[in-house]
Amino acid sequence: MQKHLRTLVAFIGTVLLWSFQGPFLKWGQRGMALADSDAILRPMTCVGLAIFVIGVLVPIVFLRVWGEAGHWSVAGMVWNMAAGVVAVIGVMGLLFAFYFGGWPIYVLPLVIGGVLIVNSFLSIFLAGIKQQINWIFGAGLVMLMLGAVLALISRPGVGHAEHEAIGGWLRFVWQILCIVLVIVCWGTLGPILERGLHGMHWSSFRSFLCMGLASSGIALILPQLLLLTLFAENSAYTIAGTSWSLLAGVAGSIGVFGLVLILRPVGKPVFVIPLVLGGTVIVDSLRSVVMAGGIRDAGTLWTTGLVLILAGSIMVFIFAPRTEPWEKVQPQQKVAAPPKKETSGNKTGQGFGDKTI
Repeated sequence: MQKHLRTLVAFIGTVLLWSFQGPFLKWGQRGMALADSDAILRPMTCVGLAIFVIGVLVPIVFLRVWGEAGHWSVAGMVWNMAAGVVAVIGVMGLLFAFYFGGWPIYVLPLVIGGVLIVNSFLSIFLAGIKQQINWIFGAGLVMLMLGAVLALISRPGVGHAEHEAIGGWLRFVWQILCIVLVIVCWGTLGPILERGLHGMHWSSFRSFLCMGLASSGIALILPQLLLLTLFAENSAYTIAGTSWSLLAGVAGSIGVFGLVLILRPVGKPVFVIPLVLGGTVIVDSLRSVVMAGGIRDAGTLWTTGLVLILAGSIMVFIFAPRTEPWEKVQPQQKVAAPPKKETSGNKTGQGFGDKTI
């Protein structure tokens, strides 16, 4: 019962935090920009600092003071660091998509729909359960993707400026490339993290620490290298921009740890990720309703999108292909001790001369 309650709390926390991470990032970009275009590198540095505190220092203190079941392994460290790399590169890809003129009104639906597809089919392929796919599960995925697109596009409070055309085909190409990068990174996060947890024998804080080391290292070092060499950004650290960017890093980091806690007892990204993303879209839409002034501005498309998300989430959860737990798939074989062979001439209490010929 306690395990299920912890999983439910982690699910709710992850959904809430991830639904606010996008607005925090956008507000941080605008708060640091000194020109019309949003800032990228300095907000990302603040995100990396928050990741270092939440994803590195906190796990170190926890493991040092309280400890946790499980142990370190090279495979687990590699998988978890890879999860940290794809997570932070996805965040940077999202920031660059906004920088090149993308608006959340269509960037987020494309990202969420693509992540659902990549995560589901990659999880099914890696688990070797392609033959268990049924049409109800596929219909649920389609409903989830369609509902996410409808809910995000038609949510109240979306200004007309978000529908403005993009300036230049080259910026549009860069937008698409950045969106594809985010989809690939975040779509592979769940399966990679699942293997990292297994490599650490389901130690949440060890896995989170490895992810934090990789994510914070990239988010702190790479922006500074770009600022010093290739990328001249017209931005500055401001109180508002820095605060929003730090909050974005905190929300993202704690949300990832919530995902770790969900995958630890469940261990099935094939339906965990769709449920988390579906819940994130619902909360984000409700946030837009509140900021827009009320439910009265919500249209039929928005309501239809939420209904599709709820129905699709239920279908995916119930009819997802079932995999055996890792402990059953890869049991640890106990090597039985070989039976002792007794010889007539070497039994205890017998000498060499007692042997019968």
